[in-house]
Amino acid sequence: MFARASRVPARRGEVEVEENLGALDRARRFGTSKLSLQRLVFVQELVECAHDVGYDATVHYLLPLVQNMASDPEVLVRQSLMQHFGDLAGFLIQSDPEKGYEKVARTLLPTAKMLLSEQAVDV
Repeated sequence: MFARASRVPARRGEVEVEENLGALDRARRFGTSKLSLQRLVFVQELVECAHDVGYDATVHYLLPLVQNMASDPEVLVRQSLMQHFGDLAGFLIQSDPEKGYEKVARTLLPTAKMLLSEQAVDV
């Protein structure tokens, strides 16, 4: 998924992407990027990344990023995040039915509720 062969040099005004990062390193870099496009890429790859890194790393590293992104200034990032909650919840519950269900109930559902109760109609 994330492993690519080379580093793409950036030209003026372009985004530089490290192409050979591992799944978790890429998620951490993109999930905290100042560039909304990279944050959007993180969201689009979130569930696949969770499968790649496993349950424990998802809970420890990815869920805090998800919670932070629920307050992202870009509506498109928040909207996309909301679209992936079902698949992420499914991953968590399938990976560890008891703990996964608890994480969904205590972490994902409150975050989803916050997103759904936003004033922005687009989310």
